[in-house]
Parts: sequence; structure tokens; C-alpha cells
Amino acid sequence: MDNPDLTGGAGAKTGDHTWRTFRDLLRALRSISKSLNLIQPLSVTLNLIAEKVSQTMGHKYCAILLANEETGDLLIEGHFGLSDEYVSALNTTLKQKIRGESPAARSVTAQAYRTRMPVYAPDIVEDPRFKPWRQAALKAGYKSIVALPLVFRDEAIGVLNCYDEPRSYSEDEVETLMIVAEQAATAVGIARLMDEQRRTIKELNALNEQIASRNALLQRSETAHELLTGLLLEEDCSLQKITDTLSGLLGDVPVVLQDENLKPISTAAGGFHGLTKAEKDRFSGIRETGRAYRLKTATGKPGETIIVTPIDLGGSETGYLSTPLPSDTQSSFFSRTLEQAATVYTLYTTRRRIAREAEERIRGDLLAELLSPDSGDEPALKEKLRGYGVDHEGPYRLFVIQHESLWGYLERRRIAPEASGQLAGRLLGIVRDFVSGGSCGIARRTGMQSITALLTRPEEDLRGMAARLLEIMRNRAPGLQVRIGISAPCSSLKKLPEHHRETTRLLDLTEALDAAERVVCQDDWRAYSLLLRSKDREWLVRSARETLAPLSGRDDLLDTLRSYLTNGLSPSRTSRALHVHHNTVRYRLERISSLLQRDLTDLDDILEIKLAMMARALSTDHQEPTGA
Repeated sequence: MDNPDLTGGAGAKTGDHTWRTFRDLLRALRSISKSLNLIQPLSVTLNLIAEKVSQTMGHKYCAILLANEETGDLLIEGHFGLSDEYVSALNTTLKQKIRGESPAARSVTAQAYRTRMPVYAPDIVEDPRFKPWRQAALKAGYKSIVALPLVFRDEAIGVLNCYDEPRSYSEDEVETLMIVAEQAATAVGIARLMDEQRRTIKELNALNEQIASRNALLQRSETAHELLTGLLLEEDCSLQKITDTLSGLLGDVPVVLQDENLKPISTAAGGFHGLTKAEKDRFSGIRETGRAYRLKTATGKPGETIIVTPIDLGGSETGYLSTPLPSDTQSSFFSRTLEQAATVYTLYTTRRRIAREAEERIRGDLLAELLSPDSGDEPALKEKLRGYGVDHEGPYRLFVIQHESLWGYLERRRIAPEASGQLAGRLLGIVRDFVSGGSCGIARRTGMQSITALLTRPEEDLRGMAARLLEIMRNRAPGLQVRIGISAPCSSLKKLPEHHRETTRLLDLTEALDAAERVVCQDDWRAYSLLLRSKDREWLVRSARETLAPLSGRDDLLDTLRSYLTNGLSPSRTSRALHVHHNTVRYRLERISSLLQRDLTDLDDILEIKLAMMARALSTDHQEPTGA
């Protein structure tokens, strides 16, 4: 019904509602106009307009519905007298549409919006157009509706709905309602413009505050950058000083610098644990070296957030810089300052590493000279040692560290072989760090799979010291096969080359004998030392071959004999070591005793056999003994 008759209708009770006088109309228009003078949200203004129209024009309820062009809905944005339940229903499940042919688009309100003409339903109980909304309307308490289009600047923006009991309207009343609707449309349009203007002003103010805040952040960040980088120029610069300065820049908050194993290197302000393993595990996979990240703490408590920055050195993460975040408003400054500090830490560490590597290369060259047969005279060598702060008359000790092929290790660990150079440098660094302290040691690589360290002030417990070094290397390179040989005490620097050769051969010997020890000391292998010092080395090897000749070609018997000697002459331990039945071991031992014509329980015979096995291991070619 695009052009409804508003002057009467079945069931209407003309005269039940007395219309206001012309003065009341003016009062309504004045009330609507006054609503525009109040600085308030759009929804409050719309509610106020609905209230004034309802009260001055004598309707039970009133609602202002505005069109949403994007969704095509007519939604109640302001109302008076209607329940929240009814308003919610019409804005959700009973929405009316401004376009289409569905029942929701053929409602009284939708027709008024499209035709820009007033549309009236005198009795919604009998009006088929109102079927989808009838139950909700009766529950809300009205039975008639007049929908008045709201047109602002020649554009339909919504509808003004007046709800009441069944009634009809005269032409004057309809014209009066249209005047009120026109005024209401103007008020709604202006209110929307004012609301949009206020929103724009608010956004501009927020943008200005953002710009001011960003400028302040840039100024603070520039100051922080100058202070942090300035530390690198100071002679007394240290990791602790950088950490203390960073804490002060952040407002004296706790700061923790940790290595890659989460061990604290330096802390400031206290009361903060730093990055935990659980947090590091959650951190993995999302981080980018040199960037600062916000991370919820492992406790998971609301508001507990830390800022973490990984520290990169040489293409790998070497540590983490972290601090608790007091508030979200400081997040940007904290992140930027930690990133700057991470760069300063990297530059400082790189500078120190370069200086240290240069010094270690020189010290390594000195050790190479000391291990050379043409090392010069004793006084000159001691003078060179004094140049590195070593003023000690001995005795000296050597650590010879042998490890498996790094290529084979990396292949077993499924790591790219290109990392072998980095791993080799890391292992040498571990040994250098370990021996350069109280032992006043120097170290260098003496082969692709060996590192040698000179201890000028060796500890009393050398085996314990070597065991600690072994553990550190295994922790840094899990699964790497490492063995350490400890030389006999050396009172003269000129004898270091000889001790180095003997310790290296001792490691080769114990490996050939399948010795289980990972740390071997020449002090425990004096018989071997005597063999090494024998002038007739060829006679030793020939004698060994003659003694062991009956076992030629019998690898099973040779392996059993070797295991028997290294397992304390115990058949049961030998059985476990070889993973064979004890009866098999007993049979083999009896066979060995028969072939060698030696008693494997007699100490003299055992000593002869063991010396033969050692002498055999001294042979550089390790040829099997020939037949007798």
C-alpha cells in the first residue's frame, strides 16, 4: 500500500486521542531543535527526539530507525517507551530491509522509507503486512503504527515510527506529523553530521597524540642510542656497565643478559629471573634475530609480560636480553631500546672476540713453537712465556684432546657439513677458555681431530680437571666422541715435543687396546713409557710379533685377549664387554693359552703378553703377526 489513506479505517476510533494545539506543535518543534544544542552522543540525541515527539504529539511509543546502506537494514537507533527486548528483536531476528521483495522489505516502515510518503497501519491485528512482527508488537503493547519518512538533503535516511492504540488521522494531523517528521529528519541529519564531526575531531586528536607520542619516543630512543653506543668508546666499557645503563634508560627496571644456555651473564636492578626454558621453547620458531618480542611469562598470569631480544653473533644466537614490561604503553620504547642494546652487546662482544682471537693466534703460534723439535733454547722460550704473563718454572703438563671426525659427527647429527669449521672453532674456544684461567694455559689445534693445551700451572687433580673439560665439551657438542691424554710432568720446555708425541701415542695405544677410559694419564702407563723410550724399537715390534704369532688370522682370539687384559683379567666382565656367552669366553681363553703356551693367570706371563700387545700397538703399520 504505497499511498495509504490516513483519514480513517475499519476499527479506528477517531477522537479517542485529542490532538495538541498549534502551540503544542510549536513546542514539539522547539524541543527537537533544542536537542541539537546539546553536546552528546548520537544515540542520546535520537532517544531525546523520540521522547519529545511521543510526548508532544500524544503517541504511546516512538522510534527512529536509520538505514544501513551496506547491509540494507533498517535498525532502531533511538526510541522512547519501547522495551529493550522489543528493540533487540527488531535489530536482530526481525530486521526490516530497505530493498528486495521479501516480507521484511514489504513492511510499513520499509514502504515509508522507499516511497518517502507516510504509511499507516490502523490495526496491526488485521493488517497482513504486519504478520512477521505481530506477536512482538502485541507483546510490546501497541496495535497501530504510522511510519513517517526521514528525508535530509533530499536523501532518505530513515523512518520515524509512532506507535499507539487503533486510531485514524485527519489530513491536518497527517500534515502536522509530516512537519514534525521533516523537523526530526533535519535534527537527525544534523546530529549525525555533528557526531561524525566529533568522531573526526576525536580521531584527529588521537592522531596528534600519536604523532606527539611518536616524536617523544623517537627523542627518547635517540637519547638511548647515543648513551648506549657511547659506552663502546669508553675504556672501562663492560657487559655489566651496558646492562646497568640499559636498566637506567628503562626506568631502573630489572634487566637480564643470558647466554644461549640461559645462564645469566649480567643483571641489573634484580628481582627478575630472565627468560626461562619454558618461555624459550614457546619463543622458538617465531623469533627473528635482533628483533624484540613481547612474550607472556611461563606463569600465564594476566599482565605478566616480558620483552625479549635474541642476540646474534656470527650468524647464530649467542644469548638473550630480557626485561619485564611494566605497562603496554611503554612497549614500543622498551622494544626499540632493547634492540639497540642488543646491537651494542653484539658490537662489544665482537670487538672483544676479535682482540682475543688475535691474541690467541699469537699464543697458539707460541705453543706450536714450543712443540717443535727446533724450538730454540730454554731461556728464550721462558722469556716469550713471560711476555704473556706466564712466569713459572714448571713442571708443565700437556693435555692432548682427540675427537672424532667432525664431518662424521655432523652427518650423524644430520647437520650440514658446512658447520664443521664453526664447530672446530667452538671446540678450540672451549679448551682455551678452560685452560686460560688458574692453570695459565694456552691451546691450539695440532691436527684436524686434535687440540693440545699447555698447562703452566696445572691443578693437583689433573684427572678431575680433564673430566670437567670432557663434560663441558660433551655438553656443547652432544654425542661427540672425545678422549683426553695427560702427559707426564715436564720440567723443561725443551722436552715438551717428546711429551707431546708420547701422550699422542698413548691415546692411540689405548684406542688400539679398546681401553674404556676417556681420560688417560701417562702416570698410569709407565710400562708404556718405558717401551717408548726403548732404543731398539724394531726389536720390540719383532718380539711382539713372535709372541703373538700363533694368533695370526684369529681376530676373535685377539679381540678376546685385548678385552681380557683391559677388563682386569675377569672372564665375566670380558663376556659382557664382548656381548658373548661366558662359556665362549672361557673356551677362547683356553685356546689362547694353548696357542701361546702361556698361563693367563700367571702374572709373569700376563706381563709378557701385555708388553707384547703394547709393542704391537707401537708399530705404525699395525701389521698382523706372521706365522711362527
